[in-house]
Amino acid sequence: MMQAKAAWRSLGIEPTPDKKTIRRAYAAKLKTIDPDRDIDGFLKLRSALAGAEAAADRMADSTIDDATEWADEPSSFEMPIDNPPVGAMDRSADTASDRDVALAEPEDDPRRRVGEALFPEDGSSPDQQRLRDAVAALLADDRMAQIDYAAETEDWLAHVLAHGQPASDAVIPAVVEHFGWMAERDAARQRPAIGYVAQRADDLDCIASLRDPGHRWHEPFVVLQRRAPKAMLLDHRIRLKAPIAQLLASIRYHNPAVESLFDADHVAMWADVAPVDDLRERPPSVGGVSWFGWMWIAWLVLLLIRVAAMAVGS
Repeated sequence: MMQAKAAWRSLGIEPTPDKKTIRRAYAAKLKTIDPDRDIDGFLKLRSALAGAEAAADRMADSTIDDATEWADEPSSFEMPIDNPPVGAMDRSADTASDRDVALAEPEDDPRRRVGEALFPEDGSSPDQQRLRDAVAALLADDRMAQIDYAAETEDWLAHVLAHGQPASDAVIPAVVEHFGWMAERDAARQRPAIGYVAQRADDLDCIASLRDPGHRWHEPFVVLQRRAPKAMLLDHRIRLKAPIAQLLASIRYHNPAVESLFDADHVAMWADVAPVDDLRERPPSVGGVSWFGWMWIAWLVLLLIRVAAMAVGS
């Protein structure tokens, strides 16, 4: 754990019970790093802030005047620095570490309530309504009007939601819309955690659309989630061949994570029956025949008409 002495050194200030001084030092240090590229540096700085504020609380409550007596006291609000952002559906850190990161905020910070809702202390499944309420309260908090706080919260929230999968699905669409993260999903300079959460929001939207009975790929979507049968029904082979190939081609191109909902053996069974295209652009067609093909047909018809007219004339 980082010691309070290390926290003061990281912030570049002397031990003090004044939290305003601590926050100003933190804000100054934050401007010197890029949280999106230097994740470890950002988490170390957050850990230093939490450690310094915890030491400041102890100093304020103590009758000891010499602040340096607290210099080597370990902080109880340590934020782990070995918790990278998620770049795939599988998380790289365990739940305990995720919770430590989420709860490294002061008691009065609305971000802490989001962490408590997403990572319950007793290890139970998160209450989704409680999580929605906590996120709504965070986004509506007056502190979000402060540029530094809002930018820091945006980055923090992206990492917490990424590591809070799948429970965080309950709030991801609302958060993505609030911050406008969808526009960043395909950006050249994409922030990893934000890009992941935005992609997850798009995956959830895709799943919701496919679950609609009126969607043209609804039946293939439902069929592929079932366990693979011993033999494929002839009706399915004829009727679902094209829709299943189109569905798999679409999600593999746009929403690869959605395929995890399907039975792998069932998907493999369709590999030979309905080979999946790669969504490359094709010339426009009518009735399955390209315009180029129709031109050849028209030319052939005209040729036959001409040959017939010549035969009649002779």
